Amino acid sequence: VLQVPNSLGSLLAWLCRPRAVEPSCCFLYLHGFPDQSLDHRKELSSYGQLRPTLPQRLAAQLLAARPEAAFAAFNFSGTPGSDASCPFRDKTVTQELSDTLAMISYLRERWPGLPIHVIGISTGAIVASLLRGVDAIGDITITTIAGLKNVQRGLCFDFDKVQQQAFDSDGECWKEFWLPRESPSNPPEAKFDGVCSNTGSEGSERWEKAHLPLAAAYREDFLKLDLPTAISTGTAPLLVLHGDRDRSVPLENGQ
Repeated sequence: VLQVPNSLGSLLAWLCRPRAVEPSCCFLYLHGFPDQSLDHRKELSSYGQLRPTLPQRLAAQLLAARPEAAFAAFNFSGTPGSDASCPFRDKTVTQELSDTLAMISYLRERWPGLPIHVIGISTGAIVASLLRGVDAIGDITITTIAGLKNVQRGLCFDFDKVQQQAFDSDGECWKEFWLPRESPSNPPEAKFDGVCSNTGSEGSERWEKAHLPLAAAYREDFLKLDLPTAISTGTAPLLVLHGDRDRSVPLENGQ
């Protein structure tokens, strides 16, 4: 478990590396929105560990196939665990790109010239795509899962009409986020539904649907992202994965 410095303070991060040798490369996982890579609960031994969802399964499979590699993940700024200097309200994708560059810099300081394979899902895939447009980033390759290029369409996948109207009228909306009920490490502004839900359960631990305030600056920033240019002008090898039965982000949006 690590605290990696970024432009706002630090990021909660996790790194697994080979014991006996220097890593030959590093897989870097970028989580989606609303989601997180690592458990933020300081009161538990699972603090800073991979969530028992996609990041944990991905790390297990990739490190079994490539035992000489490292695997890293972190929570973006504003996400629980990385919200000391940036509350959820102030999240933006541009800051998440900056966070990713900070994580890459941290890895390269430890292992100069380290090849890094970035794997992003959903909004993490958007951040990974934007990396392709960054100059002088070094030896990286990119895989995107369930991403998109058209941010106008993408906005509708993350925010319904009520939330977008709230952006207009109130300057913020209440965004859904899954959290463990009654954890003292949750953001204090989190609001849970009155009735317990099974949605988002992870084994014997139940993560329930809550809501957190998010400023309209997130939408303004999102709509300014120039994904087509980043993708078309970049030279880093890019693999695009998109399920043909994806109901959250239909296939045509990822083509």
